[in-house]
Amino acid sequence: NKGGNFRVTHRNDPVPRLPPVVLGFVHISPEYFISTPNDVVPTANDITRYDGAINLFGNSGNNPLKTDLSAHGWYFNEVGACGGGGFEFKKE
Repeated sequence: NKGGNFRVTHRNDPVPRLPPVVLGFVHISPEYFISTPNDVVPTANDITRYDGAINLFGNSGNNPLKTDLSAHGWYFNEVGACGGGGFEFKKE
């Protein structure tokens, strides 16, 4: 829906896990989780939607001890860029 909120997460990116639920914080829903490795352009099949402010799937379902800051930089720079050669999300 136009103007709606959602979040995009990627594999072992630690940034979307902060601040954690144990501190009373919850994230917006839905979460669109990108499962491809860094530098691999995802297809629609590589993106899964998870609903609920607290879910144990997607980014939160990954091992919290496995973190990859480059996972954040890769997809965040591509998704957050206006224009350019990155991928884009389209609602059909």
